[in-house]
Amino acid sequence: MTVKEEINGIDITCETGEYYFSPNRVDRGTRLMLETVPVREGDKVLDLGCGYGVVGIYAAKQLGGEHVVMCDILEDGFRKLAVGGRMVMVTKRLEWYKNKLTSVFGGVKVFEAEDYFIFLSEKRAARVEKPKKNTQTMSKKLQRKYGKK
Repeated sequence: MTVKEEINGIDITCETGEYYFSPNRVDRGTRLMLETVPVREGDKVLDLGCGYGVVGIYAAKQLGGEHVVMCDILEDGFRKLAVGGRMVMVTKRLEWYKNKLTSVFGGVKVFEAEDYFIFLSEKRAARVEKPKKNTQTMSKKLQRKYGKK
């Protein structure tokens, strides 16, 4: 099967098969994500969970193929991003992904389009800093026992 579509004035042609998600057309969520969050000059794109490659092909037509990596399975996307790198995804579930991306990235911007949520997170540091426990103070139980603070 061949999927031919135009997104934001860019012609996309993909070879697909029945075993792919949305094999007959670009799904509405992917289209909304690409229409909502633009590819910027100088971006490097990782199309994670690429399927038949709509996002990667779209990005490569704007940036050149050398700026796009496509793979269908990859863990720990946060660690793969450079500082300043952005992760964009689309789903129909809001709360779980919003909480997860906030805990990993420290924040997330959410766009709502029809019945989809488009998440945009930016890596601002090499790793997410967890609050450090103050090891200089005693627990409340010990403070009560010894009368100290």
